[in-house]
Amino acid sequence: MPRYDLGAISQFAEDTPTKASTACRDLVVVRRGDVFFVLDHDCQHLGAPLSEAIIEDDCLVCPWHRALIRLSDGFLQEPPGCRHHKRYEAILEDGRLKVDIEPSEPSYRDQEPKPEADSRGHPKSIIILGAGAAGLSAAQSLAEHGYNGALTLVSHEAPETYDRTTFTKSIVGEPEEAKIGALTKLRDGWLDFEYASAEKVDLEERRITFEDGRTISAEVLILATGAEPRRLDIPGAELGGVLTIRDLSDALALSERVEAIDRAVIIGAGFIGMEAAATLCGEDIDVSIVAREELPFAKIFGERVAKRLLREQTDAGVNFFGGSHVQAIEGDDGSVTGVRLADGRRLDAGLVIMAVGVSPCTDILAGASRNDDRSLSVDETLAVMGFKGVYAAGDVARLPTRWGELRSEHWRWAQQLGRRAAVSALGGSPKEEDIAPFFWTKQHAPGSYVYIGHTEDFDDIVYEGDPDEGEFIAFYLDQNRCPAILALGMADRVSRIERLMARHGPLTREVLGI
Repeated sequence: MPRYDLGAISQFAEDTPTKASTACRDLVVVRRGDVFFVLDHDCQHLGAPLSEAIIEDDCLVCPWHRALIRLSDGFLQEPPGCRHHKRYEAILEDGRLKVDIEPSEPSYRDQEPKPEADSRGHPKSIIILGAGAAGLSAAQSLAEHGYNGALTLVSHEAPETYDRTTFTKSIVGEPEEAKIGALTKLRDGWLDFEYASAEKVDLEERRITFEDGRTISAEVLILATGAEPRRLDIPGAELGGVLTIRDLSDALALSERVEAIDRAVIIGAGFIGMEAAATLCGEDIDVSIVAREELPFAKIFGERVAKRLLREQTDAGVNFFGGSHVQAIEGDDGSVTGVRLADGRRLDAGLVIMAVGVSPCTDILAGASRNDDRSLSVDETLAVMGFKGVYAAGDVARLPTRWGELRSEHWRWAQQLGRRAAVSALGGSPKEEDIAPFFWTKQHAPGSYVYIGHTEDFDDIVYEGDPDEGEFIAFYLDQNRCPAILALGMADRVSRIERLMARHGPLTREVLGI
């Protein structure tokens, strides 16, 4: 195995992630006293440079999307992502730091399941319904905790780990472009995958009935059914080229359609719609957004930031029709050709994207008590109220948090709740303080806007930096408390705030120094 010289020991500063390059790959080195930690340099999620990370709780904090990577072994302690980093043994020779690397080996490692654990207290069988972010994260966590009972994963989608956040942030031409790793290597015969659609779920009996009449049941049921895009009930909604963006087939359909059109209309100015607009602009497509609100995001981010986001779109050439709505979609020979607005104006389009929100997939859950948004109420352990042995994670779960009752539709949150549901299913007590709501959105500005925490009401906004043109942090205040921030850039400061909110929830102005 080749040995590579990374440099003099003296050049590596204490507790400072430092990039070191070899002929076969880049590494990140962290020195802590006389101990050196050497891991692969690029985050296994989307390739962020870990030499720009900060160190918190003996972990590297990814500067882009705040994954936690444990220094001691490269373990992915908090998502996003699903693969763990490989750690290389540091070799100290003659005042220099060296490592042995086999160039043909991958730069990541799939976490091997723990040996079969003591099964006392573990359920004999578990079914996970849904193979999205929450479902796959739950399965991976069960493996990593040494679960040795019968596990069945049920889904009408293949159990591949795709980053759904890329479906509107880029054009996905091939499935591999969105894949960020396979399901954790599992013991042979341990996981039974049911590639089928569930027709009915009896929560009382924890029994699933499939469309072909077959049934399965288990001692524990984890619901990770996700959400489905809403479609407007308007004339022409069924035409070819009218898409929603949710799963891989939607992303591939979008990619195929983009090759054949030069005009697109996006209905809705939420995160999906605005991201899709930015992406399509990069493909030299004339894009129009139709939205009921005059200023998108104003209620969430405040008018100053909202004006910046809209200005980014219009400066890039996007046509924005605020205070309006689509009355009908028009087409020819089964394919969309444009939309008709309520005021009579017509917008030509060979592609229409409906980006008007999603609804939790709970219709098949017999006996469930749903909230107004069709979600399920769960407790801190994610147990569904009123049903023994039933847990819910991801888009379907509304749970108590330090930000109040909360349901989040974001990918990292789904992965985190999947892990929590797995721990609860095995009789453990997950730590509520481990996570804070977090999402990122890619618009036209370099980098990503990141939002940490949650608030539906604020009485003041304090800014650091330049919220009109440059990097900034917006602190949303409710009296003396800051339950949420929005930021562009300023990665170190943002990462430290995310870790503080994960431990403590909403922060005071004094803690934040604002």
